[in-house]
Amino acid sequence: MKILVIHATAGAGHKKAAEAVYNGLCAHTTHQVTLVDSLDYTNPLFKAAYPWSYVFMVTKLPTLWQFLFWLLDIPCLQPLVRFVRRCYNGINTQPLERFLKEEKFDCIITTHFMSAEVAAYLKRSGQISSKIICVVTDFDVHHIWINQGIDLFTAASDFTKKKIMSLGISLDRVFVTGIPTDEKFSVETDRRQMRQALKINPDMFTVLLATGSFGIGPIEELIDLLGGYQLLVVCGHNKSLYERLKVKGRCIS
Repeated sequence: MKILVIHATAGAGHKKAAEAVYNGLCAHTTHQVTLVDSLDYTNPLFKAAYPWSYVFMVTKLPTLWQFLFWLLDIPCLQPLVRFVRRCYNGINTQPLERFLKEEKFDCIITTHFMSAEVAAYLKRSGQISSKIICVVTDFDVHHIWINQGIDLFTAASDFTKKKIMSLGISLDRVFVTGIPTDEKFSVETDRRQMRQALKINPDMFTVLLATGSFGIGPIEELIDLLGGYQLLVVCGHNKSLYERLKVKGRCIS
């Protein structure tokens, strides 16, 4: 079977979930599996602007981002939202559409809503016949994940499954799998040895604080609120956050 695993590098979550699926299929099956970033099949301006615009909105204009997120999830607006998305993606993802049509994959596994929309459109219009599996990488579900033409959905939890079904997807098309993670996270390790390797107090209650690969959000405020606990803070790609915490003596490496 010829399988495509596709994501979009708009944060690490979608990418890491795709890599976990890809690595698992390569390790445990004999299928022909390909892993791609959908943004590599868009125009250069769109590829650069897509992740940047998200970070800018979330960090600089969070109220506007919250409003748009709410607006685009209103049920009665979905026909208009789907039309606008189709026009928007149709303009910017022509190379991706050609790739999907030319390669004729038996199965497309997508961990991002943009590639899900493009693949679903091609299937609805009879341009591809691939089976499409949408791996929802959120615990809650926005309408943007739901596209006519997708065969199966995987859900992070029972709550996520119920939310997907509430958006019109039948029971037999939704499966609770959890969000895919690399097999290395399933390997048992000695907790005390790990604490020693990280140079943290093995007898102190420890909190892991992370807000994604961008390292954005009220991390420093949360650190202050959690004073008294031992914290492991994931700064992601936010070097300025790391440097600020380092200056304050809050970083161990």
